[in-house]
Amino acid sequence: MITPDLLFQIAHANGEERAHALAALQAEAGNPAAYAVVMETLARTTDDRVAFFCLDALIKQFPALLPADAPRLVPVLLGQLVGHDHPVTDRAIWALSVTGPATVPALRTAIEQAPGTDHRVAYLFALGKNKHVHAQAAVVLSLFAGLLADAQAPVRYWAMVALMDMSPLRPWFDARLNAQDFEPLYPRIMRVAEEFIQNGQDDFAGRYHELITQHWTQTEESRL
Repeated sequence: MITPDLLFQIAHANGEERAHALAALQAEAGNPAAYAVVMETLARTTDDRVAFFCLDALIKQFPALLPADAPRLVPVLLGQLVGHDHPVTDRAIWALSVTGPATVPALRTAIEQAPGTDHRVAYLFALGKNKHVHAQAAVVLSLFAGLLADAQAPVRYWAMVALMDMSPLRPWFDARLNAQDFEPLYPRIMRVAEEFIQNGQDDFAGRYHELITQHWTQTEESRL
């Protein structure tokens, strides 16, 4: 039987005790009752290690149960995106994708209603990584394009990162997206990249500037 104490053991125990706890969890894969305990523990815990292993269990032991529970689960997952260690937020982003297409409009709404910059950045980053963006690509790209002109610099920066990571200029481009939809966005991305190049923030802006410049050069050469 899965209990909050067993999930705590997975997070904090060592050796044989932890191995037994993991085996017990794995034996309950797909069990709705076990899923409910993991979900409720995740919603209540303030322990990032416990949260990480709850999220990991949702992804690996109960993936088929997540889409049907999206209305209840998504707010819990959104709550893991801000104020937690990176491994937790990374698993929450992954779990949102596993939860299915309903997470795309939920993340869009979260961005629009975010209480502050940190939340807006976290939500837009998660949306950019979501595996179901292709289903609402036009709306998502339009939202990110608007965020490139946001009043808050971190939002502009991370909107640039999200769009470039989704773009066909990256080797992991999702072929279900239309590469041509990014063409009108490149000039806007370039303006943001130039802003952060001038600020000397990091190498990402310079790399994005270089990628878009190379793309334009290759496009022009192909026309000659």
